[in-house]
Amino acid sequence: MPPSSKTEQSPLDEGLSHSLLAVLQTIRSQPCHHAQQGVRAVRQLLNAVADRGDLAELLGDPRFAHAAWNDPLRRRLLKLWQGGSTQSNEWLEGLHIADSDKARLRLFIRHLSDALAPSNSPLNPLFTEQVVSTRGRNIRDGLLHLVGDLALKRPLPAQNSDGGFVVGRDVATAAGSVVLREPLFELIQYQPTTATVHAAPLVIIPPPLNRFYLLDMTPGTSLVQHALDQGLQVFLISWRNPNPSQCGWGFERYVQGAEAAVRAASKVSGNPATLLGVCAGGLIGLMLQGRLQAQNQSSLVSAATYLVTPIDARINADWTLMAGPGARQQLRNQVWRQGCMGPRQLAAGFAWLRPDQLIWPQILQRYALGQEAAPHPVKFWNQDSTRLPAQLVDDLMTLFERDPLGKPDGLSLGGVDIDLSKVTTPSWHLGAERDHIVPWVNSFPAARLGGDKTFLLCQGGHIQSLINPPGTPRAWYQSGAVKNASPEAWLQESARQEGSWWPAWSDWLKARSGPAIQAPLAAGDAQHQPLGPAPGRYVNQL
Repeated sequence: MPPSSKTEQSPLDEGLSHSLLAVLQTIRSQPCHHAQQGVRAVRQLLNAVADRGDLAELLGDPRFAHAAWNDPLRRRLLKLWQGGSTQSNEWLEGLHIADSDKARLRLFIRHLSDALAPSNSPLNPLFTEQVVSTRGRNIRDGLLHLVGDLALKRPLPAQNSDGGFVVGRDVATAAGSVVLREPLFELIQYQPTTATVHAAPLVIIPPPLNRFYLLDMTPGTSLVQHALDQGLQVFLISWRNPNPSQCGWGFERYVQGAEAAVRAASKVSGNPATLLGVCAGGLIGLMLQGRLQAQNQSSLVSAATYLVTPIDARINADWTLMAGPGARQQLRNQVWRQGCMGPRQLAAGFAWLRPDQLIWPQILQRYALGQEAAPHPVKFWNQDSTRLPAQLVDDLMTLFERDPLGKPDGLSLGGVDIDLSKVTTPSWHLGAERDHIVPWVNSFPAARLGGDKTFLLCQGGHIQSLINPPGTPRAWYQSGAVKNASPEAWLQESARQEGSWWPAWSDWLKARSGPAIQAPLAAGDAQHQPLGPAPGRYVNQL
């Protein structure tokens, strides 16, 4: 049920304002620390003006790759900015305040530092060169872009040029058919690319937060295509883009949908299914497994794999730090009033997790340099956001507040208590080393899930780690059985290997997908007739 409007609170309640108040209180309790840090800040300023010190920490930062950053004025500006950022963090670490306040302020300082970066100033050599080469036309073009974006009510500059990609032509190109369409989802059965396939169907559960084609990006970067080429029978859920009238769709409804998809794939193939759950789609898969176990129907799933899935919801990441209870309650109230979280809200929220990569460079390129963003499939997908039903937003927030999957019977769906520790199906889990949304330790299953478990850690962030075809430069992974509850112990015991994790995943899954059989000649069965070609209708819903 939607929360009562009487609980409306300030968005900064127990958030940033609480942390700033804690800092003010240290002026009286730690006067010597503030005085000492003030002296050091002045020393940093004088060193920067005198061009003392080095810029080793900025080596490799693409914002400052231009050779002109090494001229005397710009070099001093960089040292001033770098010194201010370093000194601010040193000052913060010495404050006697709560760890939660310190973490929140650390994030605030980083965002402020990113905003004040010299690359965002008129002294950026890319800007000055563009002014000269275009005789100022870049300023005119940038203003036109700004006016256009304001007219379209875009909260952020476009990351990708409009019209660069078409779903079904450039992305989501794997051949297949929709064999089931329900109000919540379409089920796509992909056309086999091998003469024989493994008997067990693979059902992919993508996150409801974005379109599914991150997993079928382009022919050379498609995990779906890789699975097909390995002889797996691939089915994939394409979630509907919900509207406000579907505000009541939450975990329970999505788990019901996933179960319907698994049963359909099992019926078409004649065998129990395997699962691949991704991020929030992995949460849906875990809940489905827990419910099937409680209902003595766990044999419906013979093996499960999970990519960057927060099985441990006690996440200490940027996006969990800024919002206190009041801000979270206000967000709940807002999405219930709207019926859903809008796609622009969602896209802006993710972009502000990495402003140095997803906001400021785009502002520079679009408004200062007057250039259109270059077409890129991942950026196109990132802009192609969907709405989220109010109940699902509410359920996700509750999950990250209470971590119910970490407790026996901590979550109930439709009157069925979920206890993941009783699930004995073999499972395989992926975490990403630099994941800023689901830190890899939160993807580690530890003792939360029963059965034989394998964990693999790979390079990259939340999205980059998933697009990891064989031949990816500098790709590596560590893999090993999960024998105890400590991710740190697992890290010490596992061995690092060079290359993509995709073959390791498909090899593990093939060994648990039954014998090889002749590939089906047509999609569906008598009860699941093809309704249209992949990628289906729902992926294009506005």
